[in-house]
Amino acid sequence: MQVINGKISTADYRRLIILMLKDTILEIADGVENVVLHRPGSDRYDDITGALARKTKEQDKRRENRLVPCQWTTWHLPQSYTGKNPVPGDEILDAETNRWIVTKIEYTEISGTLRCVSYRWDTTFGRDEYVDLFRRRREPVPSGTLEYRWFLVRAGIPAKFSETAISDGGIESRQLAVRTPVDFRTGDRLRFPDGVYWRIENVVIPHDRRSWTELKIVNINEE
Repeated sequence: MQVINGKISTADYRRLIILMLKDTILEIADGVENVVLHRPGSDRYDDITGALARKTKEQDKRRENRLVPCQWTTWHLPQSYTGKNPVPGDEILDAETNRWIVTKIEYTEISGTLRCVSYRWDTTFGRDEYVDLFRRRREPVPSGTLEYRWFLVRAGIPAKFSETAISDGGIESRQLAVRTPVDFRTGDRLRFPDGVYWRIENVVIPHDRRSWTELKIVNINEE
């Protein structure tokens, strides 16, 4: 710590305040517990000791004159654990086996933790309200040429579905609302829990993280 004319420099003073506040912030959190960080569609389960939960007052915006219930919590994960950092769409499994879906991550300098804004799955979605995202890419084949093949981008994306509508041409379509920030693209395919595939026709991206991504999808035959 540098002292000039009996005064502490601004930078050192700021670091001192951060150190003093760090323990205080951890103490006033709602709870300290051991959690598991899981990436849907993978066998990755990272045990995290000393995670901190703080309730938030956020709620969903209204959609079609109704409010979708949603319980929010901000999890503070210590950076000292040995696993990889979380990404939006990962799940935090708490001590009571509740599933929290991460929507936003940022580093908090004061507490030295990863701040993960998350919502509880079962207060917003049902057991079968999810989709798997597939995208086409070119891959080499034994003949030496490149062919387009479909690969899994993300599994277990929570989603709300509308009722199926049938156009004059007999094509089934429906609207999909997704909370998790995911890179959806026109032409991608979504697999529903019943194994049926749907193609994304249009994507409406929200202006803020508390809104939903809206997708228009049409039914296709599985290839």
